[in-house]
Amino acid sequence: MNIEHTPVMPDELTDIRLRLAATLAPQTADQTAAALAAGLAAYETARLDGLCSDGAWECAWEAARHTLARERAGEE
Repeated sequence: MNIEHTPVMPDELTDIRLRLAATLAPQTADQTAAALAAGLAAYETARLDGLCSDGAWECAWEAARHTLARERAGEE
């Protein structure tokens, strides 16, 4: 079955950005820009690859967490 995927809508990305920011806020204050960018890119890629919103959110969260971990490791 060949299903064409609809590109992620800007409102959907805005919602994900806000959700990521709220989730990351308790963990870090100044390091969220790179983590947000990584999360949004991962979310959009996952959606374009056919994942549902929840699956794409998991990808976004993992990308954001890994970005924060790399930044913290580089600082210490």
